[in-house]
Parts: sequence; structure tokens; C-alpha cells
Amino acid sequence: MHIAMDIRKYADFGIGTYIRKMVGYLKQQHENTLELIAGPDQQAELAADLRVPVHVNRSPKYSVSELFSVARQVNALGVDLFHAPHYTLPYGLRTPSVVTIHDLIHLRFPEYFSIPQRAYARLVISHACRAAGAVIVDADFTKGDLITSFDIAPERIHVIPLGVAPVFRPAASAAELQADLASMGFEGPYVLYAGGLKPHKNVSTLLRAFAQFRHRDSARLVISGENLWVHGELAKLASDLGIKKRILSIPTNPQRLLRLYQGASVVVIPSRYEGFGLPILEAMACGTPVIGARATSIPEVMGEGGMMFDPLSIDELAGLMEKILDDPRLQLAQREYGLRNAARFSWERCGARTMEVYRTVAGQERT
Repeated sequence: MHIAMDIRKYADFGIGTYIRKMVGYLKQQHENTLELIAGPDQQAELAADLRVPVHVNRSPKYSVSELFSVARQVNALGVDLFHAPHYTLPYGLRTPSVVTIHDLIHLRFPEYFSIPQRAYARLVISHACRAAGAVIVDADFTKGDLITSFDIAPERIHVIPLGVAPVFRPAASAAELQADLASMGFEGPYVLYAGGLKPHKNVSTLLRAFAQFRHRDSARLVISGENLWVHGELAKLASDLGIKKRILSIPTNPQRLLRLYQGASVVVIPSRYEGFGLPILEAMACGTPVIGARATSIPEVMGEGGMMFDPLSIDELAGLMEKILDDPRLQLAQREYGLRNAARFSWERCGARTMEVYRTVAGQERT
């Protein structure tokens, strides 16, 4: 199959992981021919790294022009199928297409976006639901959300969970792990949050829970990803709560993130809205206990044995953090549960099921 994919968000945090894993899987399927559409700052590096044709698109992301310029490029390539791994399926495609819609955050949290941004998202998602041969979502929750919000037949929506990379695994050597953590300035137990700091991520609840956490003077709260101290409201909240000195906010890279997961006493996912929640699986695959909010798709990924809390309950979150730090038997049970749960998800299965959708849409389903 001759496949084109829009990879302009290749370097992004969440969706970028999805794109990178899908490209990697498709490259392994040698019966496929793959062509990629990238931004002007990506072409040279990606063409050299991926060794597949990479075509430049100069339209700004989330612009009207991208909705037509990408289609012109795809039509000129003469491919069998085009995959938009984000909701921005272009107008005017003359080839079968598949779109992945990871969440409906623009609709569920309109206060976070301008009126033009909200209008753009609703228009483009509606178009994608009508025009695509199939819609892929990461979780049943998002499927239900789409059906509720748009006129789309349930059978056209395919739930394909994301995966967890093999690199996320328990530390091979406890001594080496501790040495690496010490070199990064980590001593003693810590609670880890890895992700963005947008309001729906609910980091303010985590800060408030940590402030009343009984171990706040002996443990630390580590924020990995965006810089907490440049987010005015969150930085002020940490200062007002008197926990600023107990927080370490650090940028991340793949190797550092792996070590942070492996060394954490617990990873907290406090978000009020997630299309999936990759950090849940990454932490579990490292053998680290996870506490997740009982909201949207998080329970699907956490599984029935996961530790969950009401995302509006500061007391419940603080209590669960104390419980996991106080109980070695619970730590071991959650470690074993998390490893089993993470094993349910793989990028190989995600890629294989995506290829099945491709074949169906392109009219090449094998009988």
C-alpha cells in the first residue's frame, strides 16, 4: 500500500509519540511505500533519519491554508491512503483517508481557547468525521464523546489503544538507579508528575494535596516537562501553600524521564480530561505505583486494579499518596499490578490494528 501521513507534529509531546510510533511501525512493513508531509524545519533531519520521502508543507499549523495545501500535496502524490494523525483532515482530498482524533478538549474546555480557535476545531473535527473513511480514537470514552458531539455512525469509529515502548521497564540495577538519581540531585522519596501544565491537567489539585501531605517535609514533588515557575498562577499557588522549596521542576529528555519513572515512589495523573494518558502506562511499565484521576479515559487505561481518586478531591489524593508511601505491601502489589496492566498495551498491536483500518478504507481488506 502507498501511504501518506501528515507528520508536522512529529516533535510534539503526546501526539508526537503517536506519530513517531506509527511511522516506525509502517516502515517495518516492507510491502508499504510511505511518504511523509513535514514542516519546513523538519524535512532535512527527518529525511535523513527516516530514509523515506519527506515533503515540505509551509502552511502554519491550525490555519485555513493547511486545510487545502496538504490536500494538494497528497493528491499530487497519488497515494492509496492518507492518514491525518490529528483532527486536521484537509479539504479536497481525492484519496481514501483515515483520521485519528485523540480528544475533544477544544469542545470540553472552551474557556481555554479563543473564539476563533474553538470555531476552527469544531468545524474541522466535524469535517473529519464526515469526510474520513474511518475515524480512529484511543479510547472508548472518546468514541462516546464523538458520537454525542457529532453526527457520526458508531461503526465508523475504531477504538485502537496506544502502546508503551519497551524502553519503559524496571531498573536493572537498584544501585545504578540510585547513583543516577543522586547525580541529578535526587535524594529521598519523591512524587512525580510528568506532563503539561494546562488547566485541565489539574496540577493545582496536586499542589494542594502535596501541601497537606504528611510526608511533605521528607519527600519532594517533581514536575517533569513544562517549567512550573514560568506559569504565574501555579507558581504563586506553590509559594502561597508554602511548598515551593519542596518542589523540583525540571525539563525532561527520554533518558531522564525513564529514570524519574523508575525512581519515583508514586506517579500522579491528576488530569480532569485525557484522550488516553501515556504516562500512566510508561510509569506502570517501569514498576512504579500510579494514582490516577477517576475521569474521562483514565479509568480505561488504569484498569480495574488501579488506584484512582475524584479529581476534585484534594483530601482523597493526599490520602492515597500517604497510603502508598506508608505501606510497602501496597507498593509491591501496585508494582505487580501495573506491570501486568501495561503489558496489555503495545505499539505493535496499535500499528497492526491501524493497518487493518487502512486496508478496509482503501478497499484492500484481505479475505
